[in-house]
Parts: sequence; structure tokens; C-alpha cells
Amino acid sequence: MPDITMCVGTNCPHKERCYRYTAKPCEHWQAYFTESPIKDGKCDMYWGKNAESVWNQLKEIVKITDPTPPPIKSVELMRIGSNSDGSYFIIIK
Repeated sequence: MPDITMCVGTNCPHKERCYRYTAKPCEHWQAYFTESPIKDGKCDMYWGKNAESVWNQLKEIVKITDPTPPPIKSVELMRIGSNSDGSYFIIIK
């Protein structure tokens, strides 16, 4: 089941090569575009065979890494206080 918005391919000359059209839809629930994504003869939503390759190349170019920060192993509570606006702050070491 693809977890993507699929396309019905109406009047699309590229639908047979687009994953949004050729993927096997979920039998229980599948999202589809409500309108054709084709504008002025072009489709910004086209998902061709090279889409994953292009994404991987882009990640390599900009050196995208996992944005998840490393886990904190231990902390020492230094102080809990409040600001004049009623919000709180915590200082840890």
C-alpha cells in the first residue's frame, strides 16, 4: 500500500510512467488528488522512476543527516524558575 496521494491519470500523457498512477492502491483507504495536478501541460506532482534517485542525490549534495538529536544520558537539575509573564524555565547541567 503506497502512503502517497495517488492520481487517476485523466488526460495525462505520462501516467503509465508515473508512480502516482501505477502504484497499487490500498484496498481499504487511498488518497487521490481531487483535481488533476496538470497545469499548462506540466505536472509538478510527477513521480517517475528516477524520483528516489534524485532525492538520494539531493541528500548527498546538501548532506542531509538525521535531524534527531542524540539522547541525553543524564541531567542534573540546577534551577526551576518563573518569568514575569508566568512562563517557567528549567536550567539543567
